Amino acid sequence: IALAFADAESRFNPNAEGDLQWPYKDGGARYRKYVLENPRLARNPWRNDPSVWHAYGLFQLLAPFHVLENEHPSVLLSPVINAHRGVRTLLELFK
Repeated sequence: IALAFADAESRFNPNAEGDLQWPYKDGGARYRKYVLENPRLARNPWRNDPSVWHAYGLFQLLAPFHVLENEHPSVLLSPVINAHRGVRTLLELFK
């Protein structure tokens, strides 16, 4: 299932970047809600740069949901990090 998901999302391209306009859609409402108002990201040094908060990598993980507190979203371009977090997310969905 994980391989099918990665194929569908990025065609196994670890450098894939999703919709770069995601933070600007809806007048930035989703960016404000999921990044700026997210207490988990309150101290993230890149939270005020909307250009980095989109989907990344093999599983096209959306940065606000998959980066750790002080990580730059581009860490999700690491195939190892992306696959680990992508598979973990799929496992959570199937519980």
